[in-house]
Amino acid sequence: MRGPGDCTGDFAIESAIDELSYQLGMDPVQLRLKNLALDKNPDSGLPWSTNFIDECIKKGAAMIDWSQRKSQPRQIRDGAWSTGYGMAVGMWNAGRGNASAGIEMRKDGSITVQTAMTDIGTGTGTGMYNIAHEVTGIPKSKIKIELGNSTLPPAPARAAVPAYLR
Repeated sequence: MRGPGDCTGDFAIESAIDELSYQLGMDPVQLRLKNLALDKNPDSGLPWSTNFIDECIKKGAAMIDWSQRKSQPRQIRDGAWSTGYGMAVGMWNAGRGNASAGIEMRKDGSITVQTAMTDIGTGTGTGMYNIAHEVTGIPKSKIKIELGNSTLPPAPARAAVPAYLR
């Protein structure tokens, strides 16, 4: 449940939608599929650049054999615990923005990559470390990363780094 508000808010809204599906007597997957904004972003009215959420929901349901689950909540018990399947959809804003970095080079062949961007566990430091090594060929043992100081080259508050760079 990390994150600035969206995570806990998403949990609440997804729980409410799940409860609504049972009140309507409707499969939670079908309720979501009927109510997707497939053509355009409901906030901006612009068409999506990509939108595969319907395919994702259908594929996920097929992969876990959703249609074979017990359709009512609390039907599977493990001692005092109720267990079962749930359905939720989530997303996170990419929050792309301009970012900059600087490199200090030293006589001993080491470098320090610097940026004001923070790393909240998204892999920013690791990604920068790997990119610096890949681009310069400098051994990783001679690379240092400095993040999160407002005196360093400007950048947004945080960034997500693609998994292949971590």
